[in-house]
Amino acid sequence: MKYVKIFLLHFQEATDERSRMFVWFLISLINPLVYLLFWRGAHTSLPETTNQWQLSGFASYYVLLILAGSFLRVHIEEYIAYYDIELGYLANSLLKPVSYFWYQFFHELPYRLLETSFGILVFLLFVINLPGLIQLTGKLEYILLSIFILFAGYFLSYLLKISLGLSALFTTDFRGLSELLEVTLLLFGGFVLPLDLFPDTLKQFLFVLPFPYMFYFPVVAFLGRLTIEELLKTIVIQLTWIVGFMILYRIIWNKGIRLFTGVGR
Repeated sequence: MKYVKIFLLHFQEATDERSRMFVWFLISLINPLVYLLFWRGAHTSLPETTNQWQLSGFASYYVLLILAGSFLRVHIEEYIAYYDIELGYLANSLLKPVSYFWYQFFHELPYRLLETSFGILVFLLFVINLPGLIQLTGKLEYILLSIFILFAGYFLSYLLKISLGLSALFTTDFRGLSELLEVTLLLFGGFVLPLDLFPDTLKQFLFVLPFPYMFYFPVVAFLGRLTIEELLKTIVIQLTWIVGFMILYRIIWNKGIRLFTGVGR
């Protein structure tokens, strides 16, 4: 019940900051639209290079990526690094009778839901104005497994970002590490182009990393581009990475909290 109250409290805070959420959403909106325009031109002039991805496939992918990116792209790391650690607000959290991990989880969730509501509006605009362009899977078992992959991707993204934020306990150069991760997610998360279009050797390497399982696989799962076996394999890999990041989080938390002094600026 206490976490429900935390969620409702921060949901009210998120609605008060809806203009900031809209700016974050524009970032999730503009990039996929630019890439979609690029692939529209590439498909017209060089169709042989995209024989497995027709124009409707690219449109479905990038429009769904707008929606998925709004929900899955967690931004909790900057709040943790600058407010909790640099300004010392973490001291207040240590005195609360709630888990810091779950407090931050329900702190971030309302912001993701509000930003996702903007994504839903854009998605509906595409569906209504361009009927038949967006093609999603319609099989119930595929949809249920895709929903699980979606929420597993969110939890995996949250684990990565909270661990990144707490890394500020060990370093004074958090900004460099944060920007490096954002570039990595942009390239290896499937934001620039579908990972299926990468060379086979590079693709096999990428599918070992956690980044595609945060963004790329939730999107292609809803597009129906994965078989049941591939969906189950995706879930197993996601759960494996979740366990790994949980262990990483506990190590960072247990060691980092001993270094925290809470003196602020």
